[in-house]
Amino acid sequence: DYDPPPYPGEIPPIGNGNSSTILVFDASGSMDELDSSGLTKIEASRRAGTQILNIIAAENSANSVQNSVGIASYSTTSRIVSPLTNDIPSLYSPLNTILPSNKTAMADGLQTGLQMFGSPQDKKILILLSDGLANIGLNTDMNLDYQLIKQQVLDRATQAGQDGICIYTVGFGDANSLDEAFLQQIASSSGCGCVGLSLSEGGCLVGIEQTLSLIHI
Repeated sequence: DYDPPPYPGEIPPIGNGNSSTILVFDASGSMDELDSSGLTKIEASRRAGTQILNIIAAENSANSVQNSVGIASYSTTSRIVSPLTNDIPSLYSPLNTILPSNKTAMADGLQTGLQMFGSPQDKKILILLSDGLANIGLNTDMNLDYQLIKQQVLDRATQAGQDGICIYTVGFGDANSLDEAFLQQIASSSGCGCVGLSLSEGGCLVGIEQTLSLIHI
């Protein structure tokens, strides 16, 4: 049996109530490369996103709460693919419009996702699906040093944790095209979360399924 990796921080308080989940997809050019599953990274990430939507849709049908999901993506700039909604079936079509191109404004992507949360009473979860290879800074700054670019991402993850938002990261790629250590830092900076490999290999997605089944009740 597969044992999911341990969480590096605390799981948010668990109990009854609504929740909001934002899926933030890396849609940069590197996501057009193959990952270890033989799929492109973007296709593997869309499949992972679909599985997460399936979990939340099933929970909404089975329980009396209304969990909401929104979708954002980023390449050279970031965009809202779909705002928060509890109409989960309406999200499958826009999810599949996410296509890879250009550079990787990860800090902008995180910032856009974090700004999408609504009710302060909801439990808040952000799931970042990426290969972890950021290469431009906040506000499409092309001139920053790589370490400063990464620090901008970590600063936003830290602020998310302070605002009660838990970030989980799901990684796509192989040993030569996945910065798993950085994805781990992002998850840890928010105070909770985990990092894993692509959907085909289990990885963090198994842990996310278990966590969602507890938080989304």
